[in-house]
Amino acid sequence: MSTNAEAVAVTETRLIHAFHRRATTLLSESALRPSVPLSALAELREFLVKNLRHHHETEDHQLWPMIAAAAPEAAAQLAVLSEEHDELDAALDTLEAAPSRENGDRPGLQRAAEAVRVLVHRHLATRRTQVSGRSVRPR
Repeated sequence: MSTNAEAVAVTETRLIHAFHRRATTLLSESALRPSVPLSALAELREFLVKNLRHHHETEDHQLWPMIAAAAPEAAAQLAVLSEEHDELDAALDTLEAAPSRENGDRPGLQRAAEAVRVLVHRHLATRRTQVSGRSVRPR
């Protein structure tokens, strides 16, 4: 990979991770606000669940194997990240199943959204991936 392509990939990763942090926070914080339409919360939830699943499944099934092939010493660390993705999957299932049809559903939706937010923020705060022989910490 060229230096420019590496820089673009790192920038794109930082952007998507920043989006994940902001979107999970937005859903969690807005779920209890009566001024936020339930339909908007449901739409954000659906988008976020699909986006997070696609992102971590791509990492687990495409990116991690490529990194492990190039840097076998990183395989154990990548396995830990995949385990965190499994934990996130369970939280996403709960979020996806949380009702959001009436105002009384807001507390359950907020609890499920907050659980996802906590996992995503923790995962991104501690994550370090070996790329091209250097440690990259997404911002």
